[in-house]
Amino acid sequence: MTNQAPRGTTVVPLPDEIDFSNAARAYNRLYTALADGAEVVIADLSGTVFCDIWALRGLLMLHRQAAVETAQLRLAISAGGQVERVAELMGVDRELNVYASVSEAAAAA
Repeated sequence: MTNQAPRGTTVVPLPDEIDFSNAARAYNRLYTALADGAEVVIADLSGTVFCDIWALRGLLMLHRQAAVETAQLRLAISAGGQVERVAELMGVDRELNVYASVSEAAAAA
């Protein structure tokens, strides 16, 4: 995990591809950041080129868990890629805080 954002914010870089085979490991890193008391966790998908539907559903569940713990999950998803397209089709962008970069996600109020 790297923390390149304001205090209380943890940035978690996610793999280039997220699917059934590695989603649990990726989400464990996000859950750990929440359990460690981060107020904002940024899931950095800016380098992710593939993320299947089940992996995005996992992010929705994590978002709900963060809300229970009075924390926020923000997603950094590069514009124009497959991940952004699938997120739009699933409506993830309507339920989660989605930004075009980690710096935008970190700067959001």
